[in-house]
Amino acid sequence: MPLLTTRAPAKINLTLHVLGRRPGDGYHMLESLVAFAGVGDALTLDPGPELSLSVSGPTAGPAGPTGDNLVVRAAREEIGPALGMQPFPAVLINPGVPVPTAPVFKALGLRVGDALNGVPHPEIGPGSGVEALVAAIGPARNDLEAPALTVAPAIGTALAALRTQAGCRLARMSGSGATVFAVFADRHSASRAARAIGSTQPTWWTVATYLR
Repeated sequence: MPLLTTRAPAKINLTLHVLGRRPGDGYHMLESLVAFAGVGDALTLDPGPELSLSVSGPTAGPAGPTGDNLVVRAAREEIGPALGMQPFPAVLINPGVPVPTAPVFKALGLRVGDALNGVPHPEIGPGSGVEALVAAIGPARNDLEAPALTVAPAIGTALAALRTQAGCRLARMSGSGATVFAVFADRHSASRAARAIGSTQPTWWTVATYLR
């Protein structure tokens, strides 16, 4: 009998700074501000002898290899405290193209022991509203966005569609792709944008939601 069944909200990387590659194991060191959406998956935990993962559903294939899935990584990650940000309206798009993580990191081109210099990650105050959030994370970045565009150009098409919508305050890729997001000034603008994009790109997964 399952130990636990719960709803797992979709994770959105509002920022993703790659700090470098660790000597020894070669893993990339990341710093990211994460928000959670009003949409998500059902997650069931069964007792077992070791940590493992199985994925099912219509988008199970594009979710990628289970051994490299972020659910497994999260069970082993170092996670900072929740900031308690105010919910803010957003639109999420996935253009439906598979984007394996490994080729994206390879396209980034860091060697083991390399550091990636850039503007330090901003400090985000607790309870930040949409205006303060956009001001804080606007100068930040997703260091994987440029290499991901070389792997899946459809990501750039989706970002361009978001950036042309009225009320869009910030559009960026989440994680290593292919999902992109845009922060909107208000929920009505977000809803209108999702409808407009959905009507012109019916094969994309497009949803208006709140991030928090």
